[in-house]
Amino acid sequence: MQPYMAEWRERGLDVVLITADRADRMESFVKQHHLELYVLLDQNRKVGRLYRIQGVPAGIYLDQEGNVKHSSIGWGPTSLNETLSVVEHLLREQHSAD
Repeated sequence: MQPYMAEWRERGLDVVLITADRADRMESFVKQHHLELYVLLDQNRKVGRLYRIQGVPAGIYLDQEGNVKHSSIGWGPTSLNETLSVVEHLLREQHSAD
């Protein structure tokens, strides 16, 4: 998704990676994959409980007020296309509401 994130950010969408993993492991992962995103360490799993995460990876799409607009669990061969479609829909929806 990294190739799309700069455009999304320009259009008002940020990607946040939320993990219960250790900070040093995540720092290494982010550097290894050249990711440019926010990382929230959720070692006590408070955010996971708040959004009722049932599996990983989970995609939670929030509007600017923090309301869940879409969610998904897992990643497979069609996941990138599905993610692109969901993001485009949500960005169009947000801009039409502005």
